[in-house]
Amino acid sequence: MGQQLAGSLEEGGGVRRDAVGLERGTVAVALEHRVARRRPADASDGVAAVRRLRARRRDEARERGVYGIGAAVGGREDGDDFEICHGRDATGRGLRRETAGGCHVTIGAVPELRHLRYAVAVAEELNFTRAAAREGVSQQVLSAQIRQLEEELGVRLFDRSTRQVRVTDAGAAVAKRGRALLREAEGLWNDVRRLGAGQAGVLRFGFGRSAAFHTAPRLVAAMADAHPAVRVEVSELPSPELPQALRDGRIDVALARWTADAEGLFVQALRRNATGIVVRADDPLADRAELELHELADRTIVLHERAALPARYDAVLAACSAAGFTPRLITPRIAFDPTFADVVEGRGVLLASALVRASLPPDLRWVALAGGALEERIDLMWSPARAVPARDAFLALARALPWSAPAATTSAAHAAAIRAARRSRRHRRP
Repeated sequence: MGQQLAGSLEEGGGVRRDAVGLERGTVAVALEHRVARRRPADASDGVAAVRRLRARRRDEARERGVYGIGAAVGGREDGDDFEICHGRDATGRGLRRETAGGCHVTIGAVPELRHLRYAVAVAEELNFTRAAAREGVSQQVLSAQIRQLEEELGVRLFDRSTRQVRVTDAGAAVAKRGRALLREAEGLWNDVRRLGAGQAGVLRFGFGRSAAFHTAPRLVAAMADAHPAVRVEVSELPSPELPQALRDGRIDVALARWTADAEGLFVQALRRNATGIVVRADDPLADRAELELHELADRTIVLHERAALPARYDAVLAACSAAGFTPRLITPRIAFDPTFADVVEGRGVLLASALVRASLPPDLRWVALAGGALEERIDLMWSPARAVPARDAFLALARALPWSAPAATTSAAHAAAIRAARRSRRHRRP
């Protein structure tokens, strides 16, 4: 059967036959202008169908100079059938037809976008010279491409004469729908470029609850202003879980305090905040500009459980030990309580960063720890294992934002002004 197929193809194609390799039970033939693929089916009468098809397409195939065809016929008991592709790359991009013998035949390569561009240009200019100049190619190249498109479609798109070019009905259809396709393709390329530049897509942003009060909202708002096409999906996670969430790919970037677990991750400091204590307004420490950590030796300190933020918990114990005392700790009744009820009720003083000053109730004060004790660092974390253009744009934006760095101490003049204002308010009370 392989010899019959090869002979039938040679009769009309006039092409060279080369042996490309023989296996037991298989005949393989390579032809310069055709490729056939093995497909399990019954092809007992497929050869005759291919011969009829070859006769119809012979002249056209010669003119087009199609680049690759091969045929392979298997030696299974059932017999194999095959498909034949005509086209410049013989990758099966054209139309597939089934012959009477179950032989799938692909004829004609799918036109490329440049073909559509050229056809639209000719249809709009009605002149090959002007269309070629518009597309930045020579007239000969444009004419050859239009001919190739017409051959692939099997229809004339333009009627040419020495004086004018007329668009046929088929040409008008190609031009009309071709414009829409070209716009769609251009939109696709632009979208992909924007994705690659981090100007579109999805960013998964994770952070602990403490970051949700100031830093994270500012970052999300800045990203929305700078890159409105990027959808930011936020996840509030316990701080110790953020590194693993990055490694697992559940989030793209994290905002973390007191970073300890950074294995396999990139970490960059975003901002630093002074640490102080929150006390009631009637506390003897409330009018102080700053205080030393050892002055809390006889105070009860409200501090989260170690599991909530191990690195910070351990740092507090170490700092207190260095200051010469073991702290008396209690756990807050409600984590991240915006009313600071533990302090208001007199259960103790709360260690907190300078960022809480903006949200303190009127009857509470924040006093800085001297010497930058327990200074808090807020970090950006991400995994280098995955490329996320939107994340890279987010990181660049975060670095460019002006982040204030609250001083660990308050100036003497400012502290004096605070004390004077408070004395004045007390004197005015009835």
